[in-house]
Amino acid sequence: MTAEGLYRITEKKAFKGLVELVEFYQRNSLKDCFKALDTVLQFPFKEPEHRVSAVRYFGSAKVRYDFCARDRTELTLKEGDVIRILSKKGHPGWWKGEIYGRVGWFPANYVEEDYSEYC
Repeated sequence: MTAEGLYRITEKKAFKGLVELVEFYQRNSLKDCFKALDTVLQFPFKEPEHRVSAVRYFGSAKVRYDFCARDRTELTLKEGDVIRILSKKGHPGWWKGEIYGRVGWFPANYVEEDYSEYC
């Protein structure tokens, strides 16, 4: 935060609030601040603290292939696990889910959705 109470990543643009800054970079590329980073903000760094059992989910899926998480925002999956689907919105090909009390992102093509809960 600046002495004027503004938030900024670079000298080019300032925001009155942190929410405004995040929303702007969710819609606009970060390449003005970081030349090699031509992307928008996609995933929050840290999920808000909440109880997983209180989260609404949209079905479940069986894991078809092992997947090793590459960072803290992703879930490690083992073939045969069942994952609760929390969201299908976000980066294309990635869903948000919960397994073993952890919430994170996983590749949608590594799972087979269980449609029996929809009936």
